[in-house]
Amino acid sequence: MSADCPLQDTNPSGRTKTNFAPFDKGRRGRGGFRGVDRRNPLVQTKESPPPPLGDLIEAISQKSLDNSEGEDVYFGITESKLIASYNWADQKAPKIIIPGCPPLWKPLEHPQQLQGDSGVYYRDHNSAFFPKHPLEPAIVSVMRMHPNPLEIDIVGCNSTFGHLLRFVRGIECTFRMLVEVVGETVHLVRRENSPKEQLLGVKGFGHTFPDAYTIWAPDVQPSKSHHRILTYRFGGLSLLIRQSCDGYIEEKETKVLPATAPSKDQEDGIVGHFESLSINSSSVRLTDATPLEVVDGGQLTPQSTIFDLKTRSIRSIDQDTLGNELPRLWAMQIPKFILAHHKHGLFCNIEVSDIQEEVQNWEKSHQPDLNRLSALLCRIIATALEKKDTLLEIVRVQGGPLEIRQRLPDAGVAFSEQVKEQWLKWLDGGGEAHNDSDSESGSESGDFTGCNEECGYCGKCS
Repeated sequence: MSADCPLQDTNPSGRTKTNFAPFDKGRRGRGGFRGVDRRNPLVQTKESPPPPLGDLIEAISQKSLDNSEGEDVYFGITESKLIASYNWADQKAPKIIIPGCPPLWKPLEHPQQLQGDSGVYYRDHNSAFFPKHPLEPAIVSVMRMHPNPLEIDIVGCNSTFGHLLRFVRGIECTFRMLVEVVGETVHLVRRENSPKEQLLGVKGFGHTFPDAYTIWAPDVQPSKSHHRILTYRFGGLSLLIRQSCDGYIEEKETKVLPATAPSKDQEDGIVGHFESLSINSSSVRLTDATPLEVVDGGQLTPQSTIFDLKTRSIRSIDQDTLGNELPRLWAMQIPKFILAHHKHGLFCNIEVSDIQEEVQNWEKSHQPDLNRLSALLCRIIATALEKKDTLLEIVRVQGGPLEIRQRLPDAGVAFSEQVKEQWLKWLDGGGEAHNDSDSESGSESGDFTGCNEECGYCGKCS
């Protein structure tokens, strides 16, 4: 072992620097850890043109979201709970493994110089692998793993939620997302210029490093990615958020979480339906009409073990990488962070941190931003429910306001008819359960301070 790369060195901050188990070149980690021809003709070299825009319905400025009446209210995430997860299988036809399992952190004992990233890397696996209905796999996994319905105000993902957070914080960014209403629940669906839009100009080791330092469990191989669905409350609203993660760290006391077993009727109505969609991937040609195959495999991994990972050059070791990532990690409720610094692909400085305290401190210090985020979510809900018979899209061009526009037909819809019908029944059951139950200490009545008497954003404060 190199003297410059100790096996374990805990610094005063409580973060652990690690370098671990010898790397077997025959072992396949995430994506297989194998070289890719840098002249790969499948690599996208320029950004796709943006789809055309529909008519403007409403423009929202950041300033219009300021709400002095909410200054005495604390805006934070509470009641966070993991309810479902799935893996995308590494095959041509769309297939998910439920509950799946993230790759295990399995570092190298002796660092080895890695090749730089050079493959095809999609911006959004869900739209790339299932472009017809990219939100559908998450909803399928929720209904299959959590048959007891919940009341949900907004469904989104770490991308859509993160974009809205960046907007209210005054960060310049361009994004689009589809808005779709099912029952009384508003869905925000990530939209790129093309479903198979790739990350352009990828450099560094952000993909080859996790390929070498993590490994998929045998019962979920081969997998491309792991996705998790959390519910939590924020600003008086119930959110369901899909996120991707880089992996998990095995802990001595880690226990596999039991998945809620569906009743026989629910098996027939939901699970049976998706089993009927299963396909023979070896004989099918992938098209937009290809159904989604759903199989069992893996285990529900506790959120307390999940980590996010970033790689950086050793030249940037003095930069506050974690500080820049905290808004995203707050929205995703990820408790661990791995920061790996390299010198020409040789990683000798790997820091594993428990970041829960840093995330909580970020939340406390950004209350004005989170106040505006709460108001924005309520305003989006109000417009979506008012225009529920009109397909909508949210558009923000760098430096401009957030625009709610009419969606053009080229965008498609969030769900197939079968899944939408099942999802509507699930959501309606959550509303009935909520209305029929007595709230505990008034907590279920919610804190709708993001609204005021004039706006009536969410309809719950009137």
